[in-house]
Amino acid sequence: MNLRRKWNSLKVRVIVVVLFTCVPVLLLLFWMNYYSIALIEQRIYENDYDILSLNMNLLDGELNRVSNWLVSEALYRTDKEEFASADPGVSEPAAQRYKNLIAEQEPMFQYVEGIGCCSAKNGKQVYGFSEYSDSFVSRMEVLEYAKEHVDELSRVRGRWVTCSVGEKAVLLCAAGDEEVLFYAWTTFETLSVPVEDWKLEKGVSCVMTSPEGVLRSRVDDPALLSLDYGGSLEGYYYTGDSDAYLMTGVESSVGDFRMMAVVDRSQLLGTFYVIRAVVIAALTVFAGALFPWLLRSLHKSVFLPIGRMEEAFAQVEQGNLEVRIESSRSSNELAHLIDSFHDMVAQIRTLKIQVYEDALEKKQLEMDYLQLQLEPHFFLNALNLVSLMAQAGDTQLIPRLTENLSAYLRYIAGTRGGKTTLKEEIDHVGHYLKIMEIRVGDNFHYTCKVEEGLDGVVIPPLMLQLLIENSMKYAFDIAGESVISLTAVREEDEIVFTVQDNGKGYPDEILERFEHDIPPEDKHIGLWNLKQRLRYLYGERAVFSISNASPQGARTRIRIPAEKTAEAASAESDEGGSATSGGATDIGWQEGRSR
Repeated sequence: MNLRRKWNSLKVRVIVVVLFTCVPVLLLLFWMNYYSIALIEQRIYENDYDILSLNMNLLDGELNRVSNWLVSEALYRTDKEEFASADPGVSEPAAQRYKNLIAEQEPMFQYVEGIGCCSAKNGKQVYGFSEYSDSFVSRMEVLEYAKEHVDELSRVRGRWVTCSVGEKAVLLCAAGDEEVLFYAWTTFETLSVPVEDWKLEKGVSCVMTSPEGVLRSRVDDPALLSLDYGGSLEGYYYTGDSDAYLMTGVESSVGDFRMMAVVDRSQLLGTFYVIRAVVIAALTVFAGALFPWLLRSLHKSVFLPIGRMEEAFAQVEQGNLEVRIESSRSSNELAHLIDSFHDMVAQIRTLKIQVYEDALEKKQLEMDYLQLQLEPHFFLNALNLVSLMAQAGDTQLIPRLTENLSAYLRYIAGTRGGKTTLKEEIDHVGHYLKIMEIRVGDNFHYTCKVEEGLDGVVIPPLMLQLLIENSMKYAFDIAGESVISLTAVREEDEIVFTVQDNGKGYPDEILERFEHDIPPEDKHIGLWNLKQRLRYLYGERAVFSISNASPQGARTRIRIPAEKTAEAASAESDEGGSATSGGATDIGWQEGRSR
Protein backbone atom coordinates (compact mmCIF):
# COMPACT_ATOMS: atom_id res chain seq x y z
CA MET A 1 0.00 0.00 0.00
CA ASN A 2 2.80 2.42 0.88
CA LEU A 3 4.62 1.67 -2.40
CA ARG A 4 1.44 2.22 -4.38
CA ARG A 5 0.77 5.49 -2.58
CA LYS A 6 4.33 6.69 -3.26
CA TRP A 7 3.97 5.76 -6.92
CA ASN A 8 0.74 7.73 -7.18
CA SER A 9 2.38 10.83 -5.68
CA LEU A 10 3.05 13.79 -7.95
CA LYS A 11 6.72 13.99 -6.94
CA VAL A 12 7.53 10.40 -7.90
CA ARG A 13 5.63 10.59 -11.16
CA VAL A 14 7.30 13.85 -12.21
CA ILE A 15 10.76 12.36 -11.52
CA VAL A 16 9.93 9.16 -13.43
CA VAL A 17 8.41 11.05 -16.34
CA VAL A 18 11.44 13.34 -16.62
CA LEU A 19 13.84 10.40 -16.51
CA PHE A 20 11.86 8.32 -18.99
CA THR A 21 11.48 11.23 -21.40
CA CYS A 22 15.15 12.28 -21.44
CA VAL A 23 16.36 9.14 -23.22
CA PRO A 24 13.57 9.10 -25.85
CA VAL A 25 14.03 12.83 -26.43
CA LEU A 26 17.77 12.32 -26.86
CA LEU A 27 17.20 9.46 -29.30
CA LEU A 28 14.53 11.48 -31.10
CA LEU A 29 16.86 14.44 -31.52
CA PHE A 30 19.59 12.22 -32.93
CA TRP A 31 17.12 10.48 -35.22
CA MET A 32 15.72 13.81 -36.43
CA ASN A 33 19.23 15.01 -37.13
CA TYR A 34 20.12 11.93 -39.14
CA TYR A 35 16.75 11.94 -40.87
CA SER A 36 17.12 15.63 -41.77
CA ILE A 37 20.54 14.96 -43.27
CA ALA A 38 19.21 11.99 -45.25
CA LEU A 39 16.20 13.99 -46.45
CA ILE A 40 18.34 16.93 -47.55
CA GLU A 41 20.76 14.60 -49.35
CA GLN A 42 17.82 12.99 -51.16
CA ARG A 43 16.59 16.45 -52.24
CA ILE A 44 20.13 17.35 -53.35
CA TYR A 45 20.31 14.13 -55.36
CA GLU A 46 16.93 14.73 -57.01
CA ASN A 47 17.81 18.32 -57.87
CA ASP A 48 21.26 17.43 -59.22
CA TYR A 49 19.85 14.48 -61.16
CA ASP A 50 17.21 16.67 -62.82
CA ILE A 51 19.80 19.28 -63.80
CA LEU A 52 22.26 16.68 -65.08
CA SER A 53 19.56 14.85 -67.04
CA LEU A 54 18.34 18.07 -68.64
CA ASN A 55 21.79 19.13 -69.77
CA MET A 56 22.84 15.63 -70.80
CA ASN A 57 19.74 15.43 -72.99
CA LEU A 58 20.74 18.73 -74.60
CA LEU A 59 24.28 17.48 -75.24
CA ASP A 60 23.07 14.11 -76.51
CA GLY A 61 20.59 15.79 -78.79
CA GLU A 62 23.26 18.00 -80.33
CA LEU A 63 25.78 15.16 -80.70
CA ASN A 64 23.05 12.95 -82.18
CA ARG A 65 22.38 15.60 -84.85
CA VAL A 66 26.03 15.49 -85.85
CA SER A 67 26.19 11.69 -85.94
CA ASN A 68 22.98 11.49 -88.01
CA TRP A 69 24.45 13.91 -90.53
CA LEU A 70 27.69 11.91 -90.76
CA VAL A 71 25.81 8.64 -91.28
CA SER A 72 23.54 10.24 -93.88
CA GLU A 73 26.46 11.61 -95.88
CA ALA A 74 28.32 8.28 -95.68
CA LEU A 75 25.28 6.33 -96.94
CA TYR A 76 23.77 8.58 -99.55
CA ARG A 77 26.67 10.57 -101.00
CA THR A 78 26.88 9.77 -104.76
CA ASP A 79 30.30 11.20 -105.51
CA LYS A 80 32.33 9.14 -103.03
CA GLU A 81 34.15 7.30 -105.87
CA GLU A 82 35.18 10.65 -107.37
CA PHE A 83 36.60 11.80 -103.99
CA ALA A 84 38.56 8.52 -103.63
CA SER A 85 39.78 8.53 -107.24
CA ALA A 86 43.52 8.36 -107.85
CA ASP A 87 43.10 10.84 -110.72
CA PRO A 88 43.60 14.38 -109.36
CA GLY A 89 41.44 15.76 -112.13
CA VAL A 90 38.53 13.77 -110.75
CA SER A 91 39.24 13.89 -107.00
CA GLU A 92 40.05 17.62 -106.69
CA PRO A 93 36.61 18.93 -107.77
CA ALA A 94 34.99 16.38 -105.45
CA ALA A 95 37.28 17.43 -102.60
CA GLN A 96 36.30 21.07 -103.16
CA ARG A 97 32.62 20.16 -103.00
CA TYR A 98 33.24 18.28 -99.77
CA LYS A 99 35.13 21.20 -98.31
CA ASN A 100 32.31 23.58 -99.20
CA LEU A 101 29.81 21.15 -97.69
CA ILE A 102 31.77 20.98 -94.41
CA ALA A 103 32.18 24.76 -94.31
CA GLU A 104 28.43 25.16 -94.81
CA GLN A 105 27.41 22.51 -92.27
CA GLU A 106 29.92 23.08 -89.45
CA PRO A 107 28.38 26.35 -88.06
CA MET A 108 25.04 24.54 -87.63
CA PHE A 109 26.46 22.26 -84.91
CA GLN A 110 27.23 23.28 -81.34
CA TYR A 111 29.97 21.89 -79.12
CA VAL A 112 31.81 20.32 -82.08
CA GLU A 113 35.44 21.37 -82.62
CA GLY A 114 35.79 20.13 -86.18
CA ILE A 115 34.40 18.06 -89.04
CA GLY A 116 36.37 16.26 -91.72
CA CYS A 117 36.41 13.49 -94.29
CA CYS A 118 39.24 11.43 -95.72
CA SER A 119 39.90 8.56 -98.10
CA ALA A 120 42.29 5.70 -97.35
CA LYS A 121 42.56 4.97 -101.07
CA ASN A 122 44.16 8.21 -102.25
CA GLY A 123 45.07 9.80 -98.88
CA LYS A 124 42.96 12.92 -99.58
CA GLN A 125 41.53 14.77 -96.59
CA VAL A 126 39.36 17.89 -96.19
CA TYR A 127 38.20 19.45 -92.91
CA GLY A 128 36.79 22.48 -91.12
CA PHE A 129 37.18 23.86 -87.59
CA SER A 130 34.70 25.59 -85.26
CA GLU A 131 35.17 28.42 -82.78
CA TYR A 132 35.65 25.81 -80.04
CA SER A 133 38.64 24.34 -81.82
CA ASP A 134 41.82 23.80 -79.79
CA SER A 135 45.38 24.73 -80.76
CA PHE A 136 46.81 24.06 -84.20
CA VAL A 137 48.92 21.20 -82.92
CA SER A 138 45.89 19.50 -81.37
CA ARG A 139 43.94 19.92 -84.61
CA MET A 140 46.67 18.32 -86.65
CA GLU A 141 46.95 15.45 -84.19
CA VAL A 142 43.24 14.69 -84.56
CA LEU A 143 43.39 14.87 -88.36
CA GLU A 144 46.41 12.59 -88.43
CA TYR A 145 44.74 10.17 -86.00
CA ALA A 146 41.62 9.98 -88.19
CA LYS A 147 43.72 9.40 -91.31
CA GLU A 148 45.72 6.60 -89.69
CA HIS A 149 42.74 4.85 -88.06
CA VAL A 150 40.23 4.78 -90.92
CA ASP A 151 39.60 1.06 -90.53
CA GLU A 152 39.02 1.36 -86.77
CA LEU A 153 36.81 4.46 -87.05
CA SER A 154 34.71 2.97 -89.86
CA ARG A 155 33.40 0.43 -87.31
CA VAL A 156 32.13 3.20 -84.98
CA ARG A 157 29.03 3.67 -87.18
CA GLY A 158 27.82 6.98 -85.83
CA ARG A 159 28.53 6.47 -82.12
CA TRP A 160 30.74 8.85 -80.17
CA VAL A 161 33.80 7.10 -78.70
CA THR A 162 36.68 8.37 -76.61
CA CYS A 163 40.07 8.12 -78.30
CA SER A 164 43.53 8.96 -76.93
CA VAL A 165 44.98 11.50 -79.36
CA GLY A 166 48.39 12.67 -78.25
CA GLU A 167 48.06 13.44 -74.54
CA LYS A 168 44.36 14.28 -74.67
CA ALA A 169 41.12 12.33 -74.64
CA VAL A 170 39.11 13.26 -77.74
CA LEU A 171 35.50 12.30 -78.41
CA LEU A 172 35.23 11.09 -82.02
CA CYS A 173 32.26 10.10 -84.19
CA ALA A 174 32.67 8.58 -87.66
CA ALA A 175 30.71 6.89 -90.46
CA GLY A 176 31.82 5.46 -93.80
CA ASP A 177 34.55 3.16 -95.08
CA GLU A 178 38.03 3.24 -96.57
CA GLU A 179 36.66 4.92 -99.68
CA VAL A 180 35.30 7.96 -97.82
CA LEU A 181 35.18 8.35 -94.02
CA PHE A 182 33.20 11.23 -92.55
CA TYR A 183 34.11 12.15 -88.97
CA ALA A 184 33.65 14.85 -86.32
CA TRP A 185 35.34 15.45 -83.00
CA THR A 186 35.14 17.42 -79.81
CA THR A 187 36.78 17.47 -76.40
CA PHE A 188 35.40 17.19 -72.89
CA GLU A 189 36.54 20.75 -72.21
CA THR A 190 34.22 21.91 -75.00
CA LEU A 191 31.34 19.78 -73.67
CA SER A 192 31.91 21.38 -70.25
CA VAL A 193 31.35 24.91 -71.60
CA PRO A 194 27.60 24.94 -70.70
CA VAL A 195 28.47 23.83 -67.16
CA GLU A 196 30.50 26.99 -66.62
CA ASP A 197 27.27 29.02 -66.85
CA TRP A 198 25.49 27.00 -64.15
CA LYS A 199 24.97 28.70 -60.79
CA LEU A 200 26.18 25.85 -58.61
CA GLU A 201 25.96 25.92 -54.83
CA LYS A 202 29.15 26.26 -52.84
CA GLY A 203 30.76 22.84 -52.51
CA VAL A 204 29.20 21.44 -55.72
CA SER A 205 31.28 20.57 -58.80
CA CYS A 206 30.39 19.07 -62.18
CA VAL A 207 32.83 16.82 -64.08
CA MET A 208 32.94 14.55 -67.14
CA THR A 209 34.13 10.96 -66.71
CA SER A 210 34.21 7.65 -68.53
CA PRO A 211 31.73 4.91 -67.53
CA GLU A 212 34.63 3.21 -65.76
CA GLY A 213 35.26 6.31 -63.65
CA VAL A 214 38.25 7.84 -65.47
CA LEU A 215 38.20 11.61 -64.99
CA ARG A 216 37.94 13.35 -68.40
CA SER A 217 37.45 17.03 -67.57
CA ARG A 218 39.75 19.43 -65.78
CA VAL A 219 39.23 20.04 -62.02
CA ASP A 220 40.66 22.79 -59.83
CA ASP A 221 40.40 21.00 -56.48
CA PRO A 222 43.14 18.34 -56.04
CA ALA A 223 40.87 16.44 -53.60
CA LEU A 224 38.57 15.58 -56.52
CA LEU A 225 41.29 13.70 -58.40
CA SER A 226 41.22 10.65 -56.10
CA LEU A 227 37.45 10.15 -55.91
CA ASP A 228 35.60 7.12 -57.23
CA TYR A 229 33.63 8.19 -60.32
CA GLY A 230 32.71 4.66 -61.42
CA GLY A 231 29.93 3.91 -58.93
CA SER A 232 26.39 2.83 -59.78
CA LEU A 233 24.14 5.65 -61.05
CA GLU A 234 20.85 4.04 -59.98
CA GLY A 235 20.97 6.44 -57.02
CA TYR A 236 23.54 8.56 -55.24
CA TYR A 237 26.58 7.12 -53.48
CA TYR A 238 29.33 8.33 -51.16
CA THR A 239 33.05 8.42 -51.82
CA GLY A 240 36.22 9.98 -50.46
CA ASP A 241 37.68 9.91 -46.96
CA SER A 242 34.90 9.28 -44.41
CA ASP A 243 32.38 9.43 -47.27
CA ALA A 244 32.95 13.17 -47.53
CA TYR A 245 31.42 13.50 -51.02
CA LEU A 246 27.99 12.69 -52.42
CA MET A 247 28.02 11.58 -56.07
CA THR A 248 25.22 11.85 -58.63
CA GLY A 249 25.53 11.15 -62.35
CA VAL A 250 23.86 10.33 -65.67
CA GLU A 251 25.13 8.30 -68.64
CA SER A 252 25.19 9.61 -72.19
CA SER A 253 22.97 7.75 -74.62
CA VAL A 254 25.15 8.51 -77.67
CA GLY A 255 28.69 8.25 -76.28
CA ASP A 256 30.90 6.50 -73.76
CA PHE A 257 30.92 9.19 -71.08
CA ARG A 258 28.94 10.34 -68.07
CA MET A 259 28.29 13.67 -66.37
CA MET A 260 28.78 13.70 -62.58
CA ALA A 261 27.80 16.15 -59.82
CA VAL A 262 30.18 16.09 -56.83
CA VAL A 263 28.79 17.50 -53.56
CA ASP A 264 31.04 18.29 -50.59
CA ARG A 265 28.83 17.15 -47.71
CA SER A 266 30.73 19.12 -45.07
CA GLN A 267 30.09 22.46 -46.78
CA LEU A 268 26.35 21.86 -47.39
CA LEU A 269 25.50 19.97 -44.19
CA GLY A 270 28.05 21.29 -41.73
CA THR A 271 25.41 23.19 -39.76
CA PHE A 272 23.63 19.95 -38.87
CA TYR A 273 26.81 18.45 -37.41
CA VAL A 274 27.26 21.58 -35.28
CA ILE A 275 23.64 21.33 -34.08
CA ARG A 276 24.21 17.72 -33.10
CA ALA A 277 27.26 18.61 -31.00
CA VAL A 278 25.41 21.50 -29.32
CA VAL A 279 22.45 19.24 -28.44
CA ILE A 280 24.76 16.64 -26.87
CA ALA A 281 26.54 19.29 -24.80
CA ALA A 282 23.25 20.86 -23.67
CA LEU A 283 21.79 17.51 -22.59
CA THR A 284 24.97 16.64 -20.69
CA VAL A 285 24.82 19.89 -18.73
CA PHE A 286 21.11 19.39 -18.04
CA ALA A 287 21.55 15.82 -16.76
CA GLY A 288 24.54 16.65 -14.55
CA ALA A 289 23.63 20.00 -13.00
CA LEU A 290 20.23 21.34 -13.94
CA PHE A 291 18.14 18.25 -13.19
CA PRO A 292 18.99 18.06 -9.41
CA TRP A 293 18.46 21.80 -9.03
CA LEU A 294 15.15 21.47 -10.88
CA LEU A 295 13.95 18.77 -8.46
CA ARG A 296 14.78 20.88 -5.40
CA SER A 297 13.02 23.90 -6.85
CA LEU A 298 9.96 21.85 -7.75
CA HIS A 299 9.76 20.46 -4.21
CA LYS A 300 9.75 23.89 -2.57
CA SER A 301 7.60 25.75 -5.05
CA VAL A 302 5.25 23.02 -6.35
CA PHE A 303 5.21 19.70 -4.49
CA LEU A 304 4.97 21.10 -0.95
CA PRO A 305 2.15 23.64 -1.69
CA ILE A 306 0.25 21.03 -3.72
CA GLY A 307 0.51 18.56 -0.82
CA ARG A 308 -1.02 21.11 1.53
CA MET A 309 -3.75 21.84 -1.01
CA GLU A 310 -4.49 18.11 -1.24
CA GLU A 311 -5.03 17.96 2.52
CA ALA A 312 -7.28 21.01 2.38
CA PHE A 313 -9.41 19.49 -0.38
CA ALA A 314 -9.80 16.33 1.70
CA GLN A 315 -11.19 18.42 4.55
CA VAL A 316 -13.60 20.22 2.22
CA GLU A 317 -14.86 16.85 0.98
CA GLN A 318 -15.63 16.03 4.62
CA GLY A 319 -17.69 19.22 4.95
CA ASN A 320 -15.14 21.53 6.59
CA LEU A 321 -15.61 24.84 4.79
CA GLU A 322 -13.46 26.75 7.33
CA VAL A 323 -10.20 25.15 6.23
CA ARG A 324 -7.23 27.40 5.43
CA ILE A 325 -4.03 26.51 3.58
CA GLU A 326 -0.84 27.60 5.31
CA SER A 327 1.06 30.11 3.19
CA SER A 328 4.56 29.15 2.03
CA ARG A 329 7.25 30.33 -0.35
CA SER A 330 5.86 29.26 -3.70
CA SER A 331 5.28 30.68 -7.13
CA ASN A 332 2.92 33.56 -7.77
CA GLU A 333 0.66 31.20 -9.70
CA LEU A 334 0.31 28.74 -6.79
CA ALA A 335 -0.16 31.59 -4.33
CA HIS A 336 -2.96 32.90 -6.50
CA LEU A 337 -4.38 29.38 -6.73
CA ILE A 338 -4.42 29.08 -2.93
CA ASP A 339 -6.20 32.43 -2.63
CA SER A 340 -8.71 31.25 -5.22
CA PHE A 341 -9.25 28.09 -3.21
CA HIS A 342 -10.11 30.16 -0.16
CA ASP A 343 -12.58 32.23 -2.18
CA MET A 344 -14.07 29.07 -3.65
CA VAL A 345 -14.73 27.56 -0.24
CA ALA A 346 -16.38 30.79 0.96
CA GLN A 347 -18.67 31.03 -2.08
CA ILE A 348 -19.25 27.38 -2.96
CA ARG A 349 -23.02 27.42 -2.65
CA THR A 350 -23.38 30.64 -4.66
CA LEU A 351 -20.92 29.31 -7.21
CA LYS A 352 -23.01 26.22 -7.90
CA ILE A 353 -25.97 28.37 -8.84
CA GLN A 354 -23.78 30.73 -10.88
CA VAL A 355 -22.24 27.85 -12.81
CA TYR A 356 -25.69 26.62 -13.79
CA GLU A 357 -26.77 30.07 -14.94
CA ASP A 358 -23.52 30.58 -16.83
CA ALA A 359 -24.08 27.29 -18.64
CA LEU A 360 -27.49 28.44 -19.84
CA GLU A 361 -26.11 31.80 -20.93
CA LYS A 362 -23.24 30.13 -22.73
CA LYS A 363 -25.64 27.93 -24.67
CA GLN A 364 -27.65 30.98 -25.77
CA LEU A 365 -24.48 32.86 -26.77
CA GLU A 366 -23.28 29.89 -28.82
CA MET A 367 -26.59 29.76 -30.66
CA ASP A 368 -26.44 33.50 -31.42
CA TYR A 369 -22.84 33.16 -32.56
CA LEU A 370 -23.64 30.24 -34.86
CA GLN A 371 -26.45 32.23 -36.49
CA LEU A 372 -24.26 35.31 -36.92
CA GLN A 373 -21.67 33.22 -38.74
CA LEU A 374 -24.23 32.47 -41.43
CA GLU A 375 -24.84 36.07 -42.48
CA PRO A 376 -22.14 38.75 -42.92
CA HIS A 377 -20.17 37.57 -45.96
CA PHE A 378 -23.24 37.64 -48.27
CA PHE A 379 -24.04 41.25 -47.34
CA LEU A 380 -20.53 42.35 -48.25
CA ASN A 381 -20.60 40.53 -51.60
CA ALA A 382 -23.98 42.04 -52.50
CA LEU A 383 -22.92 45.59 -51.56
CA ASN A 384 -19.71 45.14 -53.53
CA LEU A 385 -21.80 44.06 -56.55
CA VAL A 386 -23.92 47.21 -56.29
CA SER A 387 -20.76 49.30 -56.19
CA LEU A 388 -19.29 47.56 -59.24
CA MET A 389 -22.53 47.93 -61.23
CA ALA A 390 -22.70 51.63 -60.38
CA GLN A 391 -19.07 52.17 -61.40
CA ALA A 392 -19.64 50.31 -64.67
CA GLY A 393 -22.77 52.37 -65.43
CA ASP A 394 -24.99 49.26 -65.43
CA THR A 395 -27.86 50.87 -63.50
CA GLN A 396 -30.78 48.90 -64.96
CA LEU A 397 -30.42 45.99 -62.55
CA ILE A 398 -29.57 48.07 -59.47
CA PRO A 399 -33.26 48.68 -58.46
CA ARG A 400 -34.01 44.97 -58.78
CA LEU A 401 -30.90 44.05 -56.81
CA THR A 402 -31.52 46.60 -54.04
CA GLU A 403 -35.19 45.59 -53.77
CA ASN A 404 -34.30 41.95 -53.21
CA LEU A 405 -31.40 42.86 -50.94
CA SER A 406 -33.69 45.04 -48.82
CA ALA A 407 -36.17 42.19 -48.48
CA TYR A 408 -33.27 39.88 -47.67
CA LEU A 409 -31.96 42.17 -44.90
CA ARG A 410 -35.46 42.87 -43.57
CA TYR A 411 -36.05 39.16 -43.13
CA ILE A 412 -32.77 38.64 -41.27
CA ALA A 413 -33.38 41.62 -38.99
CA GLY A 414 -36.91 40.45 -38.22
CA THR A 415 -36.03 36.85 -37.40
CA ARG A 416 -32.82 37.18 -35.37
CA GLY A 417 -33.00 35.19 -32.18
CA GLY A 418 -36.39 33.57 -33.03
CA LYS A 419 -38.06 31.28 -35.55
CA THR A 420 -39.88 31.71 -38.84
CA THR A 421 -42.37 29.86 -41.00
CA LEU A 422 -41.45 27.71 -43.97
CA LYS A 423 -43.28 30.06 -46.34
CA GLU A 424 -41.31 33.06 -45.08
CA GLU A 425 -38.06 31.12 -45.37
CA ILE A 426 -38.92 30.01 -48.94
CA ASP A 427 -39.70 33.61 -49.89
CA HIS A 428 -36.40 34.66 -48.38
CA VAL A 429 -34.53 32.02 -50.37
CA GLY A 430 -36.27 33.34 -53.47
CA HIS A 431 -34.83 36.83 -52.78
CA TYR A 432 -31.41 35.27 -52.30
CA LEU A 433 -31.60 33.40 -55.63
CA LYS A 434 -32.75 36.51 -57.47
CA ILE A 435 -29.66 38.28 -56.17
CA MET A 436 -27.54 35.32 -57.31
CA GLU A 437 -29.17 35.54 -60.76
CA ILE A 438 -27.73 39.03 -61.14
CA ARG A 439 -24.34 37.91 -59.84
CA VAL A 440 -23.68 34.76 -61.87
CA GLY A 441 -25.84 35.00 -65.02
CA ASP A 442 -27.98 32.37 -66.74
CA ASN A 443 -26.18 29.10 -66.05
CA PHE A 444 -27.98 27.64 -63.04
CA HIS A 445 -31.42 26.04 -62.61
CA TYR A 446 -33.37 25.58 -59.39
CA THR A 447 -36.56 23.82 -58.30
CA CYS A 448 -38.64 23.82 -55.12
CA LYS A 449 -41.24 21.20 -54.17
CA VAL A 450 -43.05 21.60 -50.83
CA GLU A 451 -45.78 19.26 -49.68
CA GLU A 452 -49.16 20.94 -49.29
CA GLY A 453 -50.04 22.15 -45.82
CA LEU A 454 -46.48 22.90 -44.67
CA ASP A 455 -46.45 26.65 -45.27
CA GLY A 456 -47.09 27.39 -41.57
CA VAL A 457 -44.43 25.02 -40.23
CA VAL A 458 -42.01 26.76 -37.85
CA ILE A 459 -38.29 26.36 -38.64
CA PRO A 460 -35.06 28.12 -37.58
CA PRO A 461 -34.41 31.17 -39.77
CA LEU A 462 -31.75 30.94 -42.50
CA MET A 463 -31.70 27.13 -42.32
CA LEU A 464 -32.74 26.54 -45.93
CA GLN A 465 -30.83 29.57 -47.23
CA LEU A 466 -27.60 28.13 -45.86
CA LEU A 467 -28.19 24.81 -47.68
CA ILE A 468 -28.93 26.59 -50.97
CA GLU A 469 -25.97 28.92 -50.48
CA ASN A 470 -23.67 25.95 -49.80
CA SER A 471 -24.71 24.34 -53.10
CA MET A 472 -24.17 27.61 -54.96
CA LYS A 473 -20.71 27.91 -53.47
CA TYR A 474 -19.41 24.38 -54.07
CA ALA A 475 -21.54 23.05 -56.95
CA PHE A 476 -21.77 26.09 -59.20
CA ASP A 477 -20.08 25.41 -62.56
CA ILE A 478 -19.34 28.49 -64.63
CA ALA A 479 -18.71 26.33 -67.71
CA GLY A 480 -21.87 24.19 -67.44
CA GLU A 481 -25.39 24.24 -66.02
CA SER A 482 -25.79 23.91 -62.28
CA VAL A 483 -29.01 22.40 -60.93
CA ILE A 484 -30.22 22.84 -57.33
CA SER A 485 -33.41 21.30 -55.94
CA LEU A 486 -35.21 21.75 -52.60
CA THR A 487 -37.93 19.43 -51.30
CA ALA A 488 -39.92 19.46 -48.05
CA VAL A 489 -42.18 16.55 -47.05
CA ARG A 490 -43.96 15.45 -43.87
CA GLU A 491 -43.15 12.07 -42.33
CA GLU A 492 -45.52 11.47 -39.40
CA ASP A 493 -44.82 14.26 -36.90
CA GLU A 494 -41.55 15.35 -38.54
CA ILE A 495 -40.53 17.42 -41.56
CA VAL A 496 -37.75 16.27 -43.90
CA PHE A 497 -35.92 18.88 -45.97
CA THR A 498 -33.63 17.77 -48.81
CA VAL A 499 -31.32 19.99 -50.90
CA GLN A 500 -29.50 18.33 -53.81
CA ASP A 501 -27.22 19.64 -56.57
CA ASN A 502 -25.36 18.23 -59.58
CA GLY A 503 -21.88 19.34 -58.54
CA LYS A 504 -18.84 17.24 -57.67
CA GLY A 505 -20.29 16.12 -54.34
CA TYR A 506 -18.81 16.22 -50.88
CA PRO A 507 -15.16 15.16 -50.48
CA ASP A 508 -14.62 11.86 -48.66
CA GLU A 509 -12.88 13.69 -45.83
CA ILE A 510 -15.94 15.93 -45.19
CA LEU A 511 -18.29 12.93 -45.29
CA GLU A 512 -16.15 11.07 -42.77
CA ARG A 513 -15.90 14.09 -40.45
CA PHE A 514 -19.67 14.67 -40.40
CA GLU A 515 -20.30 10.94 -39.87
CA HIS A 516 -17.99 10.84 -36.84
CA ASP A 517 -19.09 14.28 -35.57
CA ILE A 518 -15.68 15.90 -36.16
CA PRO A 519 -15.70 19.64 -37.04
CA PRO A 520 -14.29 20.42 -40.53
CA GLU A 521 -11.14 22.53 -40.64
CA ASP A 522 -11.75 24.96 -43.51
CA LYS A 523 -14.65 24.12 -45.87
CA HIS A 524 -18.33 23.59 -45.02
CA ILE A 525 -18.01 25.38 -41.66
CA GLY A 526 -21.50 26.84 -42.21
CA LEU A 527 -23.05 23.37 -42.45
CA TRP A 528 -21.32 22.34 -39.24
CA ASN A 529 -22.59 25.47 -37.44
CA LEU A 530 -26.12 24.73 -38.67
CA LYS A 531 -25.86 21.16 -37.40
CA GLN A 532 -24.85 22.43 -33.92
CA ARG A 533 -27.58 25.03 -34.00
CA LEU A 534 -30.26 22.38 -34.74
CA ARG A 535 -28.85 20.21 -31.97
CA TYR A 536 -29.25 23.08 -29.49
CA LEU A 537 -32.85 23.71 -30.62
CA TYR A 538 -34.21 20.17 -30.97
CA GLY A 539 -31.73 17.91 -29.18
CA GLU A 540 -31.63 14.31 -30.39
CA ARG A 541 -34.76 14.80 -32.51
CA ALA A 542 -32.77 16.84 -35.03
CA VAL A 543 -31.10 14.67 -37.69
CA PHE A 544 -28.55 16.30 -40.01
CA SER A 545 -26.91 14.15 -42.70
CA ILE A 546 -24.85 14.71 -45.85
CA SER A 547 -24.18 12.27 -48.69
CA ASN A 548 -23.36 12.11 -52.40
CA ALA A 549 -26.03 11.48 -55.03
CA SER A 550 -25.73 9.14 -58.02
CA PRO A 551 -24.24 9.66 -60.55
CA GLN A 552 -22.99 12.97 -59.13
CA GLY A 553 -23.89 15.77 -56.80
CA ALA A 554 -24.17 16.50 -53.10
CA ARG A 555 -27.27 15.78 -50.97
CA THR A 556 -28.02 17.41 -47.61
CA ARG A 557 -30.98 16.20 -45.52
CA ILE A 558 -32.47 17.69 -42.33
CA ARG A 559 -35.18 16.08 -40.19
CA ILE A 560 -36.80 18.19 -37.42
CA PRO A 561 -40.07 18.03 -35.45
CA ALA A 562 -43.10 19.56 -37.18
CA GLU A 563 -44.15 22.69 -35.31
CA LYS A 564 -46.72 25.20 -36.51
CA THR A 565 -47.61 28.73 -35.52
CA ALA A 566 -50.91 29.22 -33.66
CA GLU A 567 -52.40 31.01 -36.69
CA ALA A 568 -51.39 28.20 -39.07
CA ALA A 569 -52.74 25.52 -36.75
CA SER A 570 -56.07 27.42 -36.39
CA ALA A 571 -56.37 27.90 -40.15
CA GLU A 572 -55.71 24.23 -40.78
CA SER A 573 -58.36 23.31 -38.20
CA ASP A 574 -60.91 25.62 -39.86
CA GLU A 575 -60.25 24.00 -43.24
CA GLY A 576 -61.11 20.65 -41.70
CA GLY A 577 -57.86 19.03 -42.50
CA SER A 578 -58.50 19.26 -46.25
CA ALA A 579 -54.75 19.34 -47.13
CA THR A 580 -53.44 16.16 -48.64
CA SER A 581 -49.92 14.90 -48.20
CA GLY A 582 -49.42 14.14 -51.87
CA GLY A 583 -49.81 17.68 -53.25
CA ALA A 584 -47.32 20.47 -53.76
CA THR A 585 -47.92 24.04 -52.68
CA ASP A 586 -46.69 27.17 -54.41
CA ILE A 587 -44.67 28.97 -51.76
CA GLY A 588 -42.68 31.98 -52.98
CA TRP A 589 -41.05 30.17 -55.91
CA GLN A 590 -41.21 26.69 -57.32
CA GLU A 591 -38.92 26.60 -60.29
CA GLY A 592 -36.70 29.05 -62.05
CA ARG A 593 -33.73 29.59 -64.30
CA SER A 594 -31.22 32.37 -64.01
CA ARG A 595 -31.89 34.98 -66.66
